[in-house]
Amino acid sequence: MFGAVLSTLKNVAIAFARQRDVNYNPDESAVVVEALNFSPVIGIKARKVVNAEKTLNYNKKVIDKMDDFDIDNPQWSAVTNYIEGFTNLPLNRLYQKTQNIRQGFNNEHSAWERMLLFLGWSQYNLNLENEKMDKIKESTKNKNNRSSNSRTRNKRKS
Repeated sequence: MFGAVLSTLKNVAIAFARQRDVNYNPDESAVVVEALNFSPVIGIKARKVVNAEKTLNYNKKVIDKMDDFDIDNPQWSAVTNYIEGFTNLPLNRLYQKTQNIRQGFNNEHSAWERMLLFLGWSQYNLNLENEKMDKIKESTKNKNNRSSNSRTRNKRKS
């Protein structure tokens, strides 16, 4: 027990020091999750909840543009992570497997990529693009650029 406490305190200090040195987008939750890793079961649950929050934060604009019942909507990854974190039902794992199988049946990928997708590799692992998400991200980026350009022009006029 003493060794586990000492190890956890050491890991918390290391995580804290790392996050203090980060100049862009520090992750304060890493320190809390590291502290909760004293109990691996609680640490895993905390990581699931943190991952769900990060998914919602990083994909906020994309989620708003997609249909709520679209299986590619990142909100479902977050929802299944929350459920998995609070109940131990392996829904996020099932969601990821469903995504892999759907992409495995996609004829736009080569045979070896499809085989790896069926074996459990994700699109992210194989550097495969999700065209639907990329289009939505690009359209939101273009709208933001247009609106910021028009604001800049309006400031110049006044």
